[in-house]
Amino acid sequence: MDIHIDSVFHSFLEYLSLGGLVLAEALDHLDDTLSEWPPVLLVALTAFFVTVAMEMYRWYSDSDLTLMQRGKRKFFKMLRSAPIIGSKIKKELKSTKTNIAQSSFKLPKGENYRTTLPKTGLSHQELMSVVKKNYKNLEEIDWQKGKVSGTVYTGENHGIMGQVFELFCNSNLLQPGVFPGVRKMEAEIVAMCCDIFKGGPESCGTAMKKMINKNTCMLVVSAPCFPHGIIDPISEVAKLGLKYNIPVHIDMCMGGFLYPFLRLGGHDIPPSDFSVAGITSISADLHKYGKAPKGSSVVLYSDQKYRQGQFFVSTDWVGGVYASPTLAGTRSGAVIATAWATLMLQGLDGYIQHADRVIKTRESIEKRLREIEGITVIGQPKVSAVTIASNVFDVFRLGTCLTEKGWQMYTVQNPSGLCVTVTDLFNKETANQLIADVEEGTAQIMKDPNAKAEGMAAIYGMASTLPDRSLVSDFICGYLDAFYSTESHQ
Repeated sequence: MDIHIDSVFHSFLEYLSLGGLVLAEALDHLDDTLSEWPPVLLVALTAFFVTVAMEMYRWYSDSDLTLMQRGKRKFFKMLRSAPIIGSKIKKELKSTKTNIAQSSFKLPKGENYRTTLPKTGLSHQELMSVVKKNYKNLEEIDWQKGKVSGTVYTGENHGIMGQVFELFCNSNLLQPGVFPGVRKMEAEIVAMCCDIFKGGPESCGTAMKKMINKNTCMLVVSAPCFPHGIIDPISEVAKLGLKYNIPVHIDMCMGGFLYPFLRLGGHDIPPSDFSVAGITSISADLHKYGKAPKGSSVVLYSDQKYRQGQFFVSTDWVGGVYASPTLAGTRSGAVIATAWATLMLQGLDGYIQHADRVIKTRESIEKRLREIEGITVIGQPKVSAVTIASNVFDVFRLGTCLTEKGWQMYTVQNPSGLCVTVTDLFNKETANQLIADVEEGTAQIMKDPNAKAEGMAAIYGMASTLPDRSLVSDFICGYLDAFYSTESHQ
């Protein structure tokens, strides 16, 4: 046996020696050939090919996009840089941006923007008059009756919230020693949310498997996903996280204050909390179905090591040691206080009853929508959202019809649809009105299902089908520019 091993080893050394001779001869030949080339040219070619190789590696290793998507992006970028085509695109883009700006934020006749400070401050009475007449009265959509999809999730307890806000309106969580009551409230909010999501004392699918590579830092699932109301296979993805030692996050911005209470209320839905092995963090919005004022959300962790990742600490600042538990330094204690007050007012039973009402309303709406000719519902919604689509006509035309009747729907894409998010304001009367308006609008559209969309419906349709997604980004930037514009469009 030892003789055989020695023989193999000597043979390996002979092949290695022979390979070295061949390599040395090849290098000598290469040196002789390149000796006739100018050194500057050799350096330039080396730099060129190294740069090309690095660029190809960077391009190939970009895991966010497929090769086809990267190729299309490069092609359209070159196309837009062409003199004639590029100038034409810029002209059309400018025109579209202007149309978006003029149609998005119109002011009533005679109303203008205030762009300078008043010379003298307004009295309390004058201020309230201006706020009500010139700002509050701009609201034309009747959101109080639930005709807005999502956006406003409750109409309760405004008076009490105002009183709590007033008590803590000057508090700042950057200085918890000055405002210990608000710090106590925030700690209690996190603790109560951990209890809801079955976190312990340390808490603070196949297609996905194919996407995991060396660059994967986290797996994310939704319960539910927006806009279709579909719940991702949480347990299966959590198993992948355990297998590959990758953190798994559940995005419950919409379902955080519905999903757990539906389970507590007896609804048959799979678990989506820290009881699922492999889940390392959960985010949830209190300002949606938690009924708290806007600006209140929580993120919970299965272990302190993850929570410490969000802390910011600077030990060498000339102003002293600076630390903040969140991205924001200065934080309003009033927002935290109103969130805490909301949890106290609702209680466990209140949230269970609320979740039951929302899910039953959504189930009723979904059932009736599926019965309308020309209308389809995307997927199998499980919580509060349902998305209307159509295989017969441009669904954005229906969106225009509903807008004319006072509805405000989310327009979604890939595939195109209109998202209905059921809120606490969405009562039986509102649901009946929605179905009646969808039936009427669909019946009108079905008389000429192939007609072209017009106005904003046409823009939505164009945005969802444009192959050059950078153009869509430019359109949206135009909308955001209009958001801060003080030019009056009447």
